[in-house]
Amino acid sequence: MTLSVSNNVMTLEEVADYLRLSPEIVLRQATSGNLPGRPVEGTWRFLKTAIDKWLNPSELSFNQSSSNWEPIISEQDVLSAKARNNDFITLLESWDTPDQTEAQTETWQELKLALDQDRLSDRPLFP
Repeated sequence: MTLSVSNNVMTLEEVADYLRLSPEIVLRQATSGNLPGRPVEGTWRFLKTAIDKWLNPSELSFNQSSSNWEPIISEQDVLSAKARNNDFITLLESWDTPDQTEAQTETWQELKLALDQDRLSDRPLFP
């Protein structure tokens, strides 16, 4: 008795062909959790239906931890992010005071120095 393999299960190469991407890009997207798939004994397997749903520009995103389609970002998350953005804007605006110019300039110089020193390149990040 021979078992037929479902056409729904795809290899990394098949997904790359299907998406017209290189296998390297598919692997990178899968390992980062951006593309629905699972590693099995060192090779990746993908469900064609999951890839098709992933391609669909809907609000739903694939959540690999639960293997279900569900919104990853809730409305509460969006509202919370908007509130944080407003808090950051208020904070940034509070720093924009004429009497703090010297302190701001000094902080910027120290930040530039620290960023330039913590790099592998000899080229300055901020010329």
